[in-house]
Amino acid sequence: ADPSDHQGPAALAAAEASHELRTPIAVILAKCQFALMRDREPEKYQAALKTCEASAQHIRGLVESLLELARIDSGEFQIKKSPSDLAEPTAHTVDMLNTLAEAKHIRLTLKQSPVPAEFDSSRICLIDSIAPATSAPTTAAAPASA
Repeated sequence: ADPSDHQGPAALAAAEASHELRTPIAVILAKCQFALMRDREPEKYQAALKTCEASAQHIRGLVESLLELARIDSGEFQIKKSPSDLAEPTAHTVDMLNTLAEAKHIRLTLKQSPVPAEFDSSRICLIDSIAPATSAPTTAAAPASA
């Protein structure tokens, strides 16, 4: 039997959030190793530190999401929706993933228009963490034909 069969949505979401911590931690480690490999121009150090800061903010968001899960389980939960743009968190995610992609000589680009929506921007990481854990198992999709 699958161990996830005996776990509730909160436990699955916590496991998913823990897994999601790996990417920003890998980004921070990669940028630190890059910066420390040899002497560099100040601009390169500043860029590395900015990436590390953004990744640390992402980690903080994930940890706050785990705390929110505890609030959900205890019945204390509030959503504060406001009009915002989904383009910003999407661009942030692509920027963070680019650090890892660059190590494989891959560059991710995002071409999008503003995506107005009403959502709780402080919980965007929580949504990313909960959605995979609470959805049905997926199978690999076949490649799209040209």
